[in-house]
Amino acid sequence: MSGRVTADGSPVLGIPVFLWPVGETTRRSLGGPKQLLSSTAGRFEFPDLPPGDYRLLATFDLSEVDEETLDGARAVAVHVDPSQAATADLSPWIAP
Repeated sequence: MSGRVTADGSPVLGIPVFLWPVGETTRRSLGGPKQLLSSTAGRFEFPDLPPGDYRLLATFDLSEVDEETLDGARAVAVHVDPSQAATADLSPWIAP
């Protein structure tokens, strides 16, 4: 899964991007949620994910996420099919 984080059309560099596997089995196989920082071009990539449903959130305001936070932030839902690449474009979420 890959994508880009932008704000007002400009890339957001170094923003934490959180990946939450929706399925319990997938979450266990990955060892829990994943996090990385976007590149200088605002790009991110989570390689080699198993098929399934995921939620993504980009924010400077959190150091970890849970389902409740993802619901409140309206995290982007993405489905990954076997042997296919998934993409998602994100905007930074700012905590209320």
